[in-house]
Amino acid sequence: MSSAQTTAPLDEARYRRVRRFFLGVFVHFLWWDVFLALPLLRLARRPTLDRWCRIAARFRELAVELGGVLIKLGQFLSIRFDILPPEVIAELAGLQDEVAPVAFERITARIASEFGRPATQVFRWISPDPLGSASLAQAHRAESTDGQPMVLKVLRPGIEQEDLVREVLRMRPDRILTGEARGGEIVAILQAANTGHDGQMLTIHANSTRHVVTRIETLYLSARDVPQEVIRRELADGFQLVLHLRRVSVGHQTRRIVTEIAEITGRVEGGRAVEMQVIFQDKGQGLTWTGLYPRTLLEKMEERSGLRMDFNSLVGERR
Repeated sequence: MSSAQTTAPLDEARYRRVRRFFLGVFVHFLWWDVFLALPLLRLARRPTLDRWCRIAARFRELAVELGGVLIKLGQFLSIRFDILPPEVIAELAGLQDEVAPVAFERITARIASEFGRPATQVFRWISPDPLGSASLAQAHRAESTDGQPMVLKVLRPGIEQEDLVREVLRMRPDRILTGEARGGEIVAILQAANTGHDGQMLTIHANSTRHVVTRIETLYLSARDVPQEVIRRELADGFQLVLHLRRVSVGHQTRRIVTEIAEITGRVEGGRAVEMQVIFQDKGQGLTWTGLYPRTLLEKMEERSGLRMDFNSLVGERR
């Protein structure tokens, strides 16, 4: 059974608990603060402040247990003195100071899930005592298999790449660099690429530069049912270049080399395909220029720099 299959029930259970909590808060509000607020029923109401302090305490416990976005939400609410009473703020204030560490067994399970093998085969040694625990990740001292000391930062269970992308967008970044996309997080990544930031980089497994588009569409559709034209439009607007790398053996080492560089022109051909052109290609004699110009990319570079780009002088005249 794959790691995705084993973690799916856990994620679903996590989200069910969150939904149940907020649904309970909503029902609580309707009953105590709307229905029992009617003139004839006010005598049956419990003191408002005590009730909301208990809700805040329950939320704090849930946030510490599940982590992630819930802790961020609690930290945000704990500084909203303009909308919450001091007693409720005090219940949430503990989320600002520290987050309870995740059990070491869950950390090693997360490592095994990511690498596809036990943590003891990935690292020679990992300290069970965390250096620090935050809302999104936990840090441990570790040693690589070749004896190099390191600090290992592991995402808390339940935190996914989609959560990180959304968290980064709140920080007003200049550029967004994401790791490998393997599932539904591609939705948030493509949407982030169209939010006006200067640059974004994404890693994805594909057989060629053209196959990248197909892979992104497949991952996107596995998470959300939208017309393919929408996906292609987001991709064409958000990214400019696609680099394809492959592994080669050099002596006793394995290296990755660039075999193809293609430009996404920003146009979608009748909604059926993202228009691309290969600028550099390796046909067995190293990466060579195909003679095509990355016109869309050059236009954007010239617009931002105010300089005229002479592509021939950069790569040499092709004869």
